[in-house]
Amino acid sequence: MPALRGPDILQEADYRVGVIPRFREGEVLRVDRLQEGFEADDAWVVGQEGLVHSISSPNEEGRSWLYLVWIDEPQPTGRVLWVLDEENLTSLGIVEDEDGRRGPLPLSSPGELRDEIYLRLITRMRDAAVARRIGDTSVTALRALVSISRLDVEVERRHPDEPFHEIKLRLEVGGDVFAAFDRIVSEVATGWSSVDDDGWRCDAWWSRREAQRGSVFLAPEIEDAAVGVVPWETVARRSPAHRRHPQGG
Repeated sequence: MPALRGPDILQEADYRVGVIPRFREGEVLRVDRLQEGFEADDAWVVGQEGLVHSISSPNEEGRSWLYLVWIDEPQPTGRVLWVLDEENLTSLGIVEDEDGRRGPLPLSSPGELRDEIYLRLITRMRDAAVARRIGDTSVTALRALVSISRLDVEVERRHPDEPFHEIKLRLEVGGDVFAAFDRIVSEVATGWSSVDDDGWRCDAWWSRREAQRGSVFLAPEIEDAAVGVVPWETVARRSPAHRRHPQGG
């Protein structure tokens, strides 16, 4: 993964799902200033052009959004992702495509982002058709737990050099997204090895190896899983008292 420049290293959301972002992917920006936390040596970036990669998360104060922005650094470093506050960026009214061609910014607004839950389900299945059937079983189990209003399912190899397949699901739910997340995580009592809750998003990891014998998460063939909630519809952060913590090992 490319280096990230910023006061903290932030986890990038690998999913893009109400908030309407101020900037869109590929939009060309000018960096007007840097938020607190940068080093004095980073001041050279002020006035530079950047290219939006994606919206990332709220700032620590819960007042504005942070963006991942590509900045061309002096060689040999090259292009690097910086974590920048939207309040410190100005659009130049230009977009750049994957081939580097530039054109005027479309008049239409960027797509709306809504609260979503993602799941990454790891199998040891070599056959994509079998993995898709496991995905169908997992979706059926999820529908029994939560009300799903939108669902995307993708089955792919974990890595081009590996034969095993994983199942990626992104869903929007009816009602409170954190309550739905809790119901999904509560589907199995043991095996949750880690929970990372920064007060905005929350991610949990499950492993069959760490669960009690016979434990199943959604489908018997699931070996490991990551489950996360990304509450795009709010910029606020929850207090420490309302954050999730690991339960059953």
